[in-house]
Amino acid sequence: MYMGVCKHNFPLISNGPSTVLVEVTNLCNANCVFCPRDKMHRKQGIMNFATFRKIIDDIESINIKNLSFTNFGEPLMDKNLCEKIKYARKKLNGVRLKLVTNGSLIDEYKAKKLIESGVDLIDISFEGFSKEIYESARKGLDFDVVSSNILRLCEYAKGSRTRVNLVVVMKDEYKKYEKQFVGYWKDKVAKIYLNKIHNWGGGLGIKINKKPVVCHTLWTQFVIIWNGDVSICCMDFDSKNIVGNINEQSMSELWNGTKYKALRKQMLNCKISEIEVCKDCVTPYRAPITNLLLWNVNRRLLL
Repeated sequence: MYMGVCKHNFPLISNGPSTVLVEVTNLCNANCVFCPRDKMHRKQGIMNFATFRKIIDDIESINIKNLSFTNFGEPLMDKNLCEKIKYARKKLNGVRLKLVTNGSLIDEYKAKKLIESGVDLIDISFEGFSKEIYESARKGLDFDVVSSNILRLCEYAKGSRTRVNLVVVMKDEYKKYEKQFVGYWKDKVAKIYLNKIHNWGGGLGIKINKKPVVCHTLWTQFVIIWNGDVSICCMDFDSKNIVGNINEQSMSELWNGTKYKALRKQMLNCKISEIEVCKDCVTPYRAPITNLLLWNVNRRLLL
C-alpha cells in the first residue's frame, strides 16, 4: 500500500552493523512510566563473562563504530560491568564505548571505576526538571541522589576521555521547563539529548498516525541479549524476534544469515506489519534515520 514511501535500494547483505548493543543485564532498580517492564515476561539475568568475551572477540573481526552497554535494564546492576568495559577497551581500541544508565547507582566508588574503565560516553537518563517530575517519571529513584551522582561523575570525568551526557524522554508537559533545565546543566555535561517518547514496538500503546518509511535498524544495529540471544531491534523488550544466539554462531554468520536477509527483504517490500516488533512501532513511521532533537550545549540551542 505504501510501496512508494518504503522502497529503497538497500542491500540484503551488509558488511556489518555500525553499532552493537550489549545487554549485560535486563534487571532494573526503577519502574519508569515510559517503560513496559510490566509486560516483559522473559527470564531476567546477567551476562556471564564467557559470553561477553565471545562478543568482544567477534567484534574484533568486524569494523563497527560503536559498542553500547544498554538495551533493557540498568547496566550497573551487573557488578562486573566496569571489568567488562575495561576488557572491551583493551580489545577494541578504535571503537567508541557508551554506557546508558539511570545514574542512581553511580556512587563515588563506581564513578571512579567507570572513568578508569575507559568508557567514552556515559548517557544518563534524567528527566530532572524538578524533584516531583523526576520521581513521578522514574519511580523508585531519588532525584537528589541521582543529581548528586551526576555532578560528582562530571567532576571525575574532567581531564579524562569520558564525556557525560543527559538524555531526557520528553512529554508535552515538560516543554515549559526546557530552557531552565538546559540553563542549569549546559556547563556541567557535554550534551543534552531531548528524545521523543516512543512506544517500545507497541508495548506502550502509542497510536501510529503516519505512513511507514524504511527503518535503518536492520542495516545498522546488532542487539545481543544477556543470555546471548540476538534480537533484531532494541525495541524488542520481550525478545520475541530472535535470529540466533551468539554462543552458537559468529556475529558475521548471524548478521548475514537467512533470517536477517528475510527480514530486510520484508522491510524493503513494505511488509512491516509482518515483522512482530515493527508492526506497531512508531519508529518506522517517523522521519528516517533519527527521531532525536539534539541540543549541543556547546553551541546555539536548537529550538
